[in-house]
Amino acid sequence: MGLKPECKHQFSLFDDENPKHKSIMKVMDSLNQKYRKPKVRIANKDLDKTWKMKQEHLSLKYTTSINEIIEIDCE
Repeated sequence: MGLKPECKHQFSLFDDENPKHKSIMKVMDSLNQKYRKPKVRIANKDLDKTWKMKQEHLSLKYTTSINEIIEIDCE
């Protein structure tokens, strides 16, 4: 999920971070900790849709699955 401690935050070289964001995120975190469920979320988060990676182009597991070992016919 990419969560990191606040002291390990890496700032961007090209954008200035809005100082309001830090205090807003602290308030959101404290409310969510108080109610023990994510009650407060960022407005652009789609609550009904869960993201799932498309997996139709996954590579085979040649080294970890005996059923997917490459077979070569040398006739």
